[in-house]
Amino acid sequence: MTARNAAESLQLVVSLALSGQLDEAAAVARAIGDKAIAADAWLALSRINANMQRLGTAREALDRALEYAPAAPHLRLERALLLERMGDSGRALAELETLARDGVDSPMLLVHLARGLEYAGRETDAVAALEGGLARWPADPALH
Repeated sequence: MTARNAAESLQLVVSLALSGQLDEAAAVARAIGDKAIAADAWLALSRINANMQRLGTAREALDRALEYAPAAPHLRLERALLLERMGDSGRALAELETLARDGVDSPMLLVHLARGLEYAGRETDAVAALEGGLARWPADPALH
């Protein structure tokens, strides 16, 4: 499959999924050979399923995306947020802390990390995460 065909397949995955043809969309995603585009296709399927409250299916699709791009920070952050949404705050926090230790630069990461830390009863660490974020991104509204 050429890069152009892979990109067209990604568009087809999104179109099929948005029209409710999720099995067909997954079949197209499975056929994409380009790893980066395949990861994007599975991420799209994950988000669409999550929006329909099909969180288990969303997690499966996100796991597939991570098979294609296991170190991708945006996919790892997405997994942490999905775990949080599924009520697995402990695993979500562990993933967020790992991303922060790995040097992922994101105000959104720090906001979610601080919230997870506070929920876990680690208020001092939460404040430190937010203060560190404010020092780097003083104008970011999410950190205020």
